[in-house]
Amino acid sequence: VARRRGCLLAASVCDGLYTSGPELLQPDRIHLSAAGQRLLAARLARALAPQWNVDVAALEEHLARLGLTE
Repeated sequence: VARRRGCLLAASVCDGLYTSGPELLQPDRIHLSAAGQRLLAARLARALAPQWNVDVAALEEHLARLGLTE
């Protein structure tokens, strides 16, 4: 259950950056295309996964549904 919750938390961070990226990334300081913002969000979720005890396979499945595979 904790791993599933961690996956949902990482996925929500990824989704939040995906939808709110321009505001969160301060576009006046960081200039990223929409695709760059999505890749950054996916990398952030992957980087946080071990700390949040995330089911990495489920996270990768979620990111794949968003089209964020590496």
